[in-house]
Amino acid sequence: MNKAWALKQNGFTIVELLTVVVIIGILASISLVAYGNVQTRADTSAKVQAMKNWAKVFELYRVTNGAWPNVMTGGNYYCLGTGFPSSSFSGNVPRCRDYHSTTTGYLESDAVALMNLLKTVAPALPDNQKKAVNSAVVGPYVYRSSSTSTITITDVFPPTSTVCPDGTTQEFYDINTARWCRIQLDG
Repeated sequence: MNKAWALKQNGFTIVELLTVVVIIGILASISLVAYGNVQTRADTSAKVQAMKNWAKVFELYRVTNGAWPNVMTGGNYYCLGTGFPSSSFSGNVPRCRDYHSTTTGYLESDAVALMNLLKTVAPALPDNQKKAVNSAVVGPYVYRSSSTSTITITDVFPPTSTVCPDGTTQEFYDINTARWCRIQLDG
């Protein structure tokens, strides 16, 4: 009987091994989901902070110079920052929106004069995440109204978020692509 008992204790049964494998799989999937949520929240927080920093730069420029940057003509959009993606579809031209298109989208090169003016009050401009939220939209960009002295800073967030982050207002939402959130500055 002792010999039979010793043989039985030498290894694990298949049921015990399968139980351990299932438990490890469950723990791994919980960890991956938790990590993904943490990463999404961190990305969102960084984007919102960059938007707020851009708003501070524009306000500083307006306070210092008495007006918004004069290179911003009404009704036009400008990329905020540099290093935006390009694609062969856009002729390899960096764009902060619709970078897969040759006819739409906002060109990084159109904002060079604006970036240079903003550097006169903030030599180190805010850094942005240049991650595309969907296949073509990156952000951030700024718009100056042609009828008012309003500046709108917009960035793009994943469609999975239920609302725009604190400090921003929803501009547009498409359940399949993205959520556009903005900070509006009145001059």
